[in-house]
Amino acid sequence: MSRSKAQIFSIDFVIALMLFVVILIVSEWAWTTSVEKIYFTEGRNDLEILARNAASILIQTTGNPPNWHNLSDFNTTNVSSLGFAKNRPWFIDENKVIRLNNLNNTNYSVYKTLLGIRGPGYEFHMNVSKFNRTHFEDLALIGETPNASAESVVKISRIMLSGDDKNWTKITLKVWKTCVGASCY
Repeated sequence: MSRSKAQIFSIDFVIALMLFVVILIVSEWAWTTSVEKIYFTEGRNDLEILARNAASILIQTTGNPPNWHNLSDFNTTNVSSLGFAKNRPWFIDENKVIRLNNLNNTNYSVYKTLLGIRGPGYEFHMNVSKFNRTHFEDLALIGETPNASAESVVKISRIMLSGDDKNWTKITLKVWKTCVGASCY
């Protein structure tokens, strides 16, 4: 009889050990999943804050200096912020949009800095379109377009009025993080 008790004890021990290992594996999986979810949520929240701040600056300010679109030398030394407002918030100065569009290929990194999009791997694209009684027509495409390596693309749209004809102008700003490799860590 003592032999069977020993066998039962060893079987109980093996079963308990297996349950303990399963619990450890499930706990590790749950912990890793939670940490990844928090990381991606915080990253997306950061992108949303960047996009909202940049859109607010563009539609509510004239920029600094207010005549930045007339400067021949466009850089972060001469311009400290961008703004599309003409004389007051929500009224667009199309000359500023056109100037930004014309400088697009050579000044992308300057735009990112002036819009406050400074995170590692952060990129942006802006579409400015004007309402033409039936639909919106593109006025300017500024920045890069999201590609396959873009993670968590955040899209913010705002409406401004043209000062002269009181038409709507829509600014759509997309901000994202470019991933390298399998993940964005």
